[in-house]
Amino acid sequence: MTTSSDVLLFIPNLIGYARVALTLLSYYFMLPGDTEVIFGLQGWHLTLVCYSLSFIADAIDGMAARYFRQSSDYGAVLDMVTDRCSTAGFLLLLSHVYPEYKLFLTGLLVLDISSHWFQMKQTGDGEHHKKGNKNFIVKVCD
Repeated sequence: MTTSSDVLLFIPNLIGYARVALTLLSYYFMLPGDTEVIFGLQGWHLTLVCYSLSFIADAIDGMAARYFRQSSDYGAVLDMVTDRCSTAGFLLLLSHVYPEYKLFLTGLLVLDISSHWFQMKQTGDGEHHKKGNKNFIVKVCD
């Protein structure tokens, strides 16, 4: 029998926690004025590396959930909230670094959140937003 404590330590959820840490690191290295060089990389390089690794881990956590049969409602919510918050934070920081694109970046943020909300509502109650989806792109990426 799986307990709620077990779910917190499922392999896909551990990958999810790493994604959160990588995203926060990418935000830190993106902050204006941070020109420190670590491992020969400047701040924006490290931002790109951390943010990219976070989204590579997004694909891996889904594969791990299926492989280890460790899917859970908690993991699904962790994954979805991490995706939305990562994108929102990244766009917010970009709007501070590039204020001339603030309106465009805000539009991208609204598009990201609203399109995922519509996709979830289209799927129906009680189902994962990628299951039973007729969208070709969603099927290929799953």
